[in-house]
Amino acid sequence: MLRNLLIVSSSGIVLFAKDFTSALSQPRLLGGLITAMLKASVIRTGYPVSLIEFDNVAVAIQSDSKCKVSCSLFYDKEDGPAFGRLLALEILQAFVQQYSSQLVQISANLKDFSGFNHKISDAIRSAIRPALDALTGVRGVQTALLVSGDTMLCATQDVDKVGVVANLEALFGIASDIMSWQRDLPMYMSLHSQSVRIVVLPIGRATLVVACKPAVDARKTDAEINRSALLVQKILLMNSNLQESWSFL
Repeated sequence: MLRNLLIVSSSGIVLFAKDFTSALSQPRLLGGLITAMLKASVIRTGYPVSLIEFDNVAVAIQSDSKCKVSCSLFYDKEDGPAFGRLLALEILQAFVQQYSSQLVQISANLKDFSGFNHKISDAIRSAIRPALDALTGVRGVQTALLVSGDTMLCATQDVDKVGVVANLEALFGIASDIMSWQRDLPMYMSLHSQSVRIVVLPIGRATLVVACKPAVDARKTDAEINRSALLVQKILLMNSNLQESWSFL
């Protein structure tokens, strides 16, 4: 779960702040401290700080050296560093893309960047693609798809979207009928041929479909698939929560 978001200039000016849960105390002071820490880290080690973990909270920090801004994302530590780093990077990239021209002459007026509040949900949703791209970098994984209902949300390669969605719906219908005899639901499916192994994992209202080479150790591959599925599930849940909260505004 996300807690707070700060986007800060290299001079320590807080350009954008958002509280997802409890409010940050003195965000402007905290922005200055984060900037000072980043500079000290580069001077002493040659690298900026990218992750800070406390007992229950973690802070992922991503920086853009060209536009001289950083994004600090506070989130529950249990969500893991991959979750925080990925979302912080996607949010920062979305901010830079929208305000790159204004970042040349930065104002201390937070209202200049307040419109970014409505872009956060899109930035979080855009994290799905790099999460799936990272999965295809795992040895043995060829393609990853994310499907929701009759919609292809994301695919790492060009595929027959209509065919995939139709066949997947039929496959899950049969699996659900079989599992209903045991008063249960299908939570994992694996289909094999001589040339490919297909793994199908439900993720909430979506479904992750992964094509793998059959010769690779399935246990190791499935462990990576499950790890990526959990990350995608967190992204989808966070995006859904944001959309629901904004629907009441």
